Amino acid sequence: QDLYVPNATPDELIHFFTPDQLYEICAFYGENDDAFLRERNIAIVYLMGVEGLRNVEVHRMNREDLDAEVGTIFVRGKGHDRRIFPCAETMEHLRAYLAECPAKVARDGAFTPMFLSDSNRHKFGRLARTGIRYIINQSLVETGFKKPGVSCHALRHSAGTNLYAATKDLRLVQETLGHRDPKTTARYAHVQERMNNRRTAAIVPRPHPAKEKKWED
Repeated sequence: QDLYVPNATPDELIHFFTPDQLYEICAFYGENDDAFLRERNIAIVYLMGVEGLRNVEVHRMNREDLDAEVGTIFVRGKGHDRRIFPCAETMEHLRAYLAECPAKVARDGAFTPMFLSDSNRHKFGRLARTGIRYIINQSLVETGFKKPGVSCHALRHSAGTNLYAATKDLRLVQETLGHRDPKTTARYAHVQERMNNRRTAAIVPRPHPAKEKKWED
């Protein structure tokens, strides 16, 4: 789904996926027989497409950032850090992923990486941002959602667009995505307004009632 951003040049679009499309992306990963890869990739989609995390925030995430008892995640964000309260489904996918991880994981400095690489060169080291992009792009290609300009950042846009559609609460969207400038968040309200109010329907060519009656006679 593509819609223009207000006050933007014509080629600036918000690309996003509907909840049904996000389900298809997760279903693609669900076909993987490797439980570690399956659970890792689905957890990443939930963090980006449901909770609205950026690529870099997923990359920086550590096991120590997860409070499984309270159900919170400390997000090391872009410019500022914040604490989020993921939904139960996201937490469940994180638990399922951690259950498939190796018993011992090498620390990265003072922390233990949350998302691990499966590459031969960096086996079970911190998953790189390029690795995250590769994982998401693979699913977009296989599901037919990949097209020019669509990247893994569309998952974050999906979280903002779908959350506003469900709640009509811009403040909630702003807090969830960690936006400092409310104008950035307002784009998602504009998307919904354009989708729900297709004003050009008022000017669709229609026959004049009198002329229509004449043709019927």
